[in-house]
Amino acid sequence: MLKNTLFLLALLLPAAARAQPRGPGTYALASDPHKSYRGALLLSESGLRVKDEAGNASRIAPEVLAYAKTDDGRVFVPAAGFLVPSGATYQKMGPTLVERLDSGRVCLLRYESATAGVLRYDGAYERTSQVSVYLARPAGAAEAVSLPAYAWTNQGAKLHAALRPYAAGRPDLLALLDGSAVRDDTLPAFFRALNSGQPFVKP
Repeated sequence: MLKNTLFLLALLLPAAARAQPRGPGTYALASDPHKSYRGALLLSESGLRVKDEAGNASRIAPEVLAYAKTDDGRVFVPAAGFLVPSGATYQKMGPTLVERLDSGRVCLLRYESATAGVLRYDGAYERTSQVSVYLARPAGAAEAVSLPAYAWTNQGAKLHAALRPYAAGRPDLLALLDGSAVRDDTLPAFFRALNSGQPFVKP
């Protein structure tokens, strides 16, 4: 019953597909989002580890952050209220750090969490697989909503039904949904078109 209402995309990906974000970057706190700090960042769904330019290390919980941005352009923000697979059931997430892929009228977010891994000889943890879930969060909304995977068995009917309310007023995007042209790999392009007001450009 609950499963039928879930808007989920859960994929097991090899570790090589997406490394845990780390490196130099900037971040801001929710209490003062216009003031940014610089440091060496290590990001995960549980929050941010940062070493500042003076060498001081600290941990920052997702609910305390406004955003974190690595120098390669990836942006991470806190999100909550969405559901992710947890064994044979689903878990509603509290404040969690997720990647922001597009923003504007509706934010497209991506939650990632390691589901397996190995401890390397140098003491570093290396992911061997992870869960990846796409999320949508309208501007001003308190919670994000998980999106369903494109299922070949129904030509993405659940995914397209979840996207239709966001595309209201955009006949070109609704036509794409009617034609089953939007899949998991074209979600970023769909939201880019939605938020920019520009035509959809297939990657």
